[in-house]
Amino acid sequence: MNNLKFYLIDKDKIELIKPLWVELNRYHQAKSIYFEEDFSRNTFENRIRKLNRAESLLRIEVVEDITKEELVAYSISSITSKKIGEIDSIYVKKEYRRMNLGDRLMKGALRWLAEEKVDSKKIAVAYGNEEVWKFYVKYGFKPRITILED
Repeated sequence: MNNLKFYLIDKDKIELIKPLWVELNRYHQAKSIYFEEDFSRNTFENRIRKLNRAESLLRIEVVEDITKEELVAYSISSITSKKIGEIDSIYVKKEYRRMNLGDRLMKGALRWLAEEKVDSKKIAVAYGNEEVWKFYVKYGFKPRITILED
Protein backbone atom coordinates (compact mmCIF):
# COMPACT_ATOMS: atom_id res chain seq x y z
CA MET A 1 0.00 0.00 0.00
CA ASN A 2 3.02 2.30 0.39
CA ASN A 3 3.32 2.29 -3.38
CA LEU A 4 -0.10 3.97 -3.78
CA LYS A 5 -0.49 7.72 -3.83
CA PHE A 6 -3.86 9.53 -3.64
CA TYR A 7 -4.07 13.05 -5.03
CA LEU A 8 -6.41 15.55 -6.68
CA ILE A 9 -6.00 16.68 -10.27
CA ASP A 10 -7.35 19.80 -11.95
CA LYS A 11 -10.05 19.62 -14.58
CA ASP A 12 -7.53 20.43 -17.31
CA LYS A 13 -5.68 17.18 -16.48
CA ILE A 14 -8.77 14.97 -16.77
CA GLU A 15 -7.27 13.23 -19.84
CA LEU A 16 -5.08 11.30 -17.40
CA ILE A 17 -8.05 9.17 -16.34
CA LYS A 18 -9.13 8.29 -19.88
CA PRO A 19 -7.71 4.71 -19.88
CA LEU A 20 -9.51 3.95 -16.61
CA TRP A 21 -12.74 5.56 -17.82
CA VAL A 22 -12.58 3.46 -21.00
CA GLU A 23 -12.21 0.29 -18.87
CA LEU A 24 -15.25 1.32 -16.81
CA ASN A 25 -17.28 2.04 -19.93
CA ARG A 26 -16.39 -1.38 -21.38
CA TYR A 27 -17.44 -2.98 -18.09
CA HIS A 28 -20.82 -1.23 -18.30
CA GLN A 29 -21.16 -2.24 -21.93
CA ALA A 30 -20.59 -5.90 -21.02
CA LYS A 31 -23.10 -5.69 -18.14
CA SER A 32 -25.79 -3.88 -20.11
CA ILE A 33 -28.71 -5.98 -21.23
CA TYR A 34 -30.58 -3.30 -23.19
CA PHE A 35 -28.20 -0.44 -23.93
CA GLU A 36 -24.94 -2.12 -24.94
CA GLU A 37 -24.96 -0.07 -28.14
CA ASP A 38 -25.17 3.20 -26.18
CA PHE A 39 -22.09 2.30 -24.17
CA SER A 40 -20.22 1.30 -27.33
CA ARG A 41 -20.95 4.77 -28.81
CA ASN A 42 -20.17 6.58 -25.56
CA THR A 43 -16.81 8.33 -25.71
CA PHE A 44 -14.63 9.86 -23.04
CA GLU A 45 -14.59 13.14 -24.95
CA ASN A 46 -18.41 13.33 -25.03
CA ARG A 47 -18.62 12.57 -21.31
CA ILE A 48 -16.09 15.28 -20.48
CA ARG A 49 -17.94 17.78 -22.70
CA LYS A 50 -21.14 17.06 -20.73
CA LEU A 51 -19.36 17.54 -17.41
CA ASN A 52 -17.86 20.82 -18.62
CA ARG A 53 -21.12 22.05 -20.11
CA ALA A 54 -22.95 21.48 -16.85
CA GLU A 55 -20.85 24.25 -15.28
CA SER A 56 -20.54 22.14 -12.16
CA LEU A 57 -17.82 22.24 -9.57
CA LEU A 58 -15.66 19.17 -10.14
CA ARG A 59 -13.45 17.15 -7.84
CA ILE A 60 -11.21 14.57 -9.48
CA GLU A 61 -9.18 12.25 -7.28
CA VAL A 62 -6.78 9.65 -8.62
CA VAL A 63 -4.73 6.83 -7.18
CA GLU A 64 -1.33 6.18 -8.68
CA ASP A 65 0.81 3.10 -8.28
CA ILE A 66 4.06 5.01 -8.03
CA THR A 67 6.22 1.94 -8.66
CA LYS A 68 4.53 1.47 -12.04
CA GLU A 69 3.89 5.19 -12.62
CA GLU A 70 0.33 4.26 -13.54
CA LEU A 71 -3.09 5.49 -12.43
CA VAL A 72 -5.07 2.59 -10.97
CA ALA A 73 -8.23 4.25 -9.66
CA TYR A 74 -10.17 7.50 -9.81
CA SER A 75 -13.34 9.25 -8.76
CA ILE A 76 -15.13 12.24 -10.22
CA SER A 77 -17.62 14.14 -8.11
CA SER A 78 -19.60 17.21 -9.07
CA ILE A 79 -21.85 19.85 -7.58
CA THR A 80 -24.46 21.62 -9.68
CA SER A 81 -25.49 25.25 -9.30
CA LYS A 82 -28.58 23.92 -7.49
CA LYS A 83 -26.30 22.37 -4.82
CA ILE A 84 -26.89 18.78 -5.92
CA GLY A 85 -23.82 16.64 -5.34
CA GLU A 86 -23.11 13.57 -7.43
CA ILE A 87 -20.54 10.83 -7.44
CA ASP A 88 -20.31 10.85 -11.23
CA SER A 89 -17.79 8.09 -11.72
CA ILE A 90 -15.65 5.85 -9.58
CA TYR A 91 -13.40 3.05 -10.78
CA VAL A 92 -10.67 0.81 -9.39
CA LYS A 93 -8.67 -1.49 -11.67
CA LYS A 94 -9.49 -5.13 -11.00
CA GLU A 95 -6.09 -6.07 -9.59
CA TYR A 96 -6.31 -3.21 -7.04
CA ARG A 97 -9.74 -4.07 -5.67
CA ARG A 98 -10.14 -5.33 -2.12
CA MET A 99 -7.49 -2.82 -1.00
CA ASN A 100 -10.03 -0.21 0.25
CA LEU A 101 -9.21 2.20 -2.57
CA GLY A 102 -12.89 2.60 -3.44
CA ASP A 103 -13.64 3.27 0.22
CA ARG A 104 -11.01 5.99 0.43
CA LEU A 105 -12.20 7.57 -2.84
CA MET A 106 -15.84 7.54 -1.64
CA LYS A 107 -14.95 9.03 1.74
CA GLY A 108 -12.95 11.79 0.05
CA ALA A 109 -15.79 12.61 -2.32
CA LEU A 110 -18.40 12.57 0.44
CA ARG A 111 -16.23 14.74 2.69
CA TRP A 112 -15.94 17.29 -0.14
CA LEU A 113 -19.72 17.25 -0.74
CA ALA A 114 -20.28 17.84 2.99
CA GLU A 115 -17.75 20.70 3.06
CA GLU A 116 -19.56 22.29 0.12
CA LYS A 117 -22.89 21.88 1.97
CA VAL A 118 -24.82 20.22 -0.85
CA ASP A 119 -28.59 19.89 -0.42
CA SER A 120 -28.67 16.33 -1.75
CA LYS A 121 -26.34 13.61 -3.02
CA LYS A 122 -26.86 11.05 -5.75
CA ILE A 123 -25.18 8.30 -7.70
CA ALA A 124 -26.46 6.86 -10.98
CA VAL A 125 -25.93 3.13 -11.42
CA ALA A 126 -26.27 1.55 -14.85
CA TYR A 127 -28.84 -1.23 -15.12
CA GLY A 128 -27.06 -4.56 -14.99
CA ASN A 129 -24.60 -3.30 -12.39
CA GLU A 130 -26.89 -3.59 -9.36
CA GLU A 131 -24.28 -5.60 -7.44
CA VAL A 132 -22.50 -2.29 -6.78
CA TRP A 133 -25.47 -1.17 -4.66
CA LYS A 134 -24.01 -3.05 -1.68
CA PHE A 135 -20.96 -0.80 -1.87
CA TYR A 136 -22.98 2.44 -2.05
CA VAL A 137 -25.44 1.43 0.70
CA LYS A 138 -22.49 1.43 3.13
CA TYR A 139 -22.28 5.21 2.58
CA GLY A 140 -25.98 5.88 3.12
CA PHE A 141 -27.18 5.71 -0.49
CA LYS A 142 -30.38 3.80 -1.26
CA PRO A 143 -32.20 3.01 -4.49
CA ARG A 144 -34.87 5.67 -4.96
CA ILE A 145 -36.24 5.43 -8.49
CA THR A 146 -35.77 3.33 -11.60
CA ILE A 147 -36.12 5.13 -14.93
CA LEU A 148 -37.11 3.03 -17.92
CA GLU A 149 -36.06 4.17 -21.41
CA ASP A 150 -36.49 2.85 -24.91
